[in-house]
Amino acid sequence: MDKEIIKSFQARIDDFLKGQVEWIERGRPRLPDSPDMLPLLQMSAGRVLLKSAIRRESVMKAIIEASMDETRHIYDWLLASSLRKEPWLSRCDDHGRPLKLMKFGTYQQIIAEANKAMAKRRGDGFRVAAGEGAKVIHECCDGWTVVRLKTPEALDHEGYAMGHCVGQGSYDGGLSTNFTGIYSLRDPFGRSHVTLEIDHSMDIVRQIKGKQNRPPKAEYMRRLLGWRGLKDVSVEGTELPSGFGVEKSRGIVELSSLKPGDVFDGNIGIVLKDNADFVLDVPAGVTIRGTVVIQGHKSFKLFEVGDNVDQLRWAKVSMPDGVFFDGDVRLDHVTLERFSFAGRRLVVRNAAVRSFGDIRCDVTQFAATEFSPIALDGASFKGSVEMQDCRGVVFLASTSVGAHVSVAGCRPRGNQAEPELSFAEGFEVKRKLNIFNSMVRMGDRLHVDGNADIRESTVTCMPSHLSVTGSLNVADCLIDRWPETLDVQGTLSERSVELCAPPTPIGAIRRMAL
Repeated sequence: MDKEIIKSFQARIDDFLKGQVEWIERGRPRLPDSPDMLPLLQMSAGRVLLKSAIRRESVMKAIIEASMDETRHIYDWLLASSLRKEPWLSRCDDHGRPLKLMKFGTYQQIIAEANKAMAKRRGDGFRVAAGEGAKVIHECCDGWTVVRLKTPEALDHEGYAMGHCVGQGSYDGGLSTNFTGIYSLRDPFGRSHVTLEIDHSMDIVRQIKGKQNRPPKAEYMRRLLGWRGLKDVSVEGTELPSGFGVEKSRGIVELSSLKPGDVFDGNIGIVLKDNADFVLDVPAGVTIRGTVVIQGHKSFKLFEVGDNVDQLRWAKVSMPDGVFFDGDVRLDHVTLERFSFAGRRLVVRNAAVRSFGDIRCDVTQFAATEFSPIALDGASFKGSVEMQDCRGVVFLASTSVGAHVSVAGCRPRGNQAEPELSFAEGFEVKRKLNIFNSMVRMGDRLHVDGNADIRESTVTCMPSHLSVTGSLNVADCLIDRWPETLDVQGTLSERSVELCAPPTPIGAIRRMAL
């Protein structure tokens, strides 16, 4: 890869990590002697992300794998190591980079090392009494309480008891202000079961953790129902365990307890921990007014799919019937099969699409997603469809799109010569068609009921008959030929268009601009 491209990748990854650090440290003041964590993050996470970006030829595909939760976990491990002045930090290469940080090849390897360090530190944590430096701020029931941790020793005890990074100095800076609150759910014997970090300056729950940074068990989350401290706050990303959400007016809500006609006004974030099929547990007749994020889990086992055996598979995700999502729904690293949906906006990224049903929303966006050849057979989209950097997409005659179709960055990789997106014979664009920086193939006849704009793209097969009720613009493109019949009712504009094959012998091109 060109050195200038690699340099550009590095700059963008550095900017990404700077933004991550700023977000982590927001509301968590650094102590005067706290070290700057960005250089160590760049040596570890940044180096891994750069390798991934070069391999994938895309910074976006690399950084999309680095969740805020994982970056924060790495940050906390590096900060605790620096505050403790651990010996491995001084064992460096000729460029002053700790050798430990240079051995990692993936983000998950860094996470595993952080977990290993946390487990090792449990043996040398402060063994202070659970009640010291902890103030009860909510009585749950049956002797359970929520306490706020007020001293570094209380944080150390919590980190020791729970096996995570809240101790060892990582969060001490936030104790000097009321902007950050660290809370612990305790049983009648004073044992910790859930740790929460709340940024009171922005009313955001940054973290909700169980033992060893795992999601809390449902039985413990139910103990938090009714805690007023979680009202009028939002929850960052996918911090809540599956089955729960935080509503502005009621705090934590168990989603399955909602009734038909209820409106849940809050965000839902879910991280799947295995590849089992998943259906969001919300009763029919409920409206979700907020952002829903579901992030899948990749399995490295072998799975039979038809006559083939897949090496990797994402969890299959479905949405409940009769639920309306009045906000963004984002599905990341999942498998969609016979998928139907009703809502405002659906965003699918890094996914595998097997088949679609009825998609009743204003906009459906796909990014870095793999489609089976018949994925869109019989699919019905009420609104617009936007494809970015997708593979294997075929719009069939049986595919219905109610609004515009937009295609960007759908190009083959490596030595592949076949286009990544095709419009089959009989498919109709009912509004406008936008194609940018892509390689596409079109059927023998294509009708666009609106404007068509094709820019900086390759069309390996233009239709013999192309009709456009609006205007047609073709610029900076490589095409195999002009259509035999070209019916354009609006204006026709062409600029820097090259033919990749000799002119067709079928007949003269007829261009009609009415």
